[in-house]
Amino acid sequence: MKRLVSRHPFASFVILTYFITTSFAILTRLMLNGTIPATRIIPSLVPFGPSIAGLLLTGFIYGRSGLRDLFLRLNPARMGWRWPIACLFLPPILLLAAVAIHSLYGGLTPPSYWFTWPNFFTGAIWGAFLGAGLEEEFGWRGFALPHLQQRHSALVSSLLIGLVWALWHYPHRLLGLGPPIDALELISYVVAVIAMSVVLASVFNSTNGSLVAVMLLHGANNESWEFVLKDLFPGIDLGGDAAENLLVGVLWIAVALILVIVFGPEDLSKKPRQVVENISHATDPEAQKKAEALRL
Repeated sequence: MKRLVSRHPFASFVILTYFITTSFAILTRLMLNGTIPATRIIPSLVPFGPSIAGLLLTGFIYGRSGLRDLFLRLNPARMGWRWPIACLFLPPILLLAAVAIHSLYGGLTPPSYWFTWPNFFTGAIWGAFLGAGLEEEFGWRGFALPHLQQRHSALVSSLLIGLVWALWHYPHRLLGLGPPIDALELISYVVAVIAMSVVLASVFNSTNGSLVAVMLLHGANNESWEFVLKDLFPGIDLGGDAAENLLVGVLWIAVALILVIVFGPEDLSKKPRQVVENISHATDPEAQKKAEALRL
């Protein structure tokens, strides 16, 4: 079993992530129906599927030393001081650009309340380290990306993760735990998330594999939607969920294309792409050789 998982770490991660998330979502649905007793902890664990899967597989394949290496990626010294600023401000800048484009082409923009910026910073930090960043990034970038980048370019790896990551948000909605799924919204959302995945891979590789950097970017992105569309411009309408996803998605695509052009698809960074650091405990000799070759 361990050998099989070690040979196919990304596939194992995807299966386990979807299984964990769907299982918690089904239990939540049963609680809402009154079929089983209600508890607060199960619904709160639904979004933790990726991080739980990443931690479990890291421990299973590499043991304590692998978990140690994974948690060392939380060391802020990996990313310097410029990257936190870039990760914090890029998402709201893109959303503000979307609002500007919307206004330029005749959309109505209500009065802005710029004094609400402290709400954004508080929400972004919370989202990074107690919200989506903590819930997901030990999996998507902590486990999946380094393993994929052992065999594929950073661009291909980020595209694969982006697709799986985007679709992961929808199984629980099939169980009625969220609004109904609209086809155009789904497509636009998938495109936007894939583009963002490319940017996150570039940040991850550029910061020596910093989980803090990608968690901060992830948290800032989620908070930006709440902040820009509700606090900064309350009542603004960019045309519905699908239109919002398309508009912001195009901007994320633009950023991703710039990164590909500037850094190239192999690493998406001036630095070599990040691969699994703790290869000494891998059970697949061929995987060890490939990982070692990439590190040299």
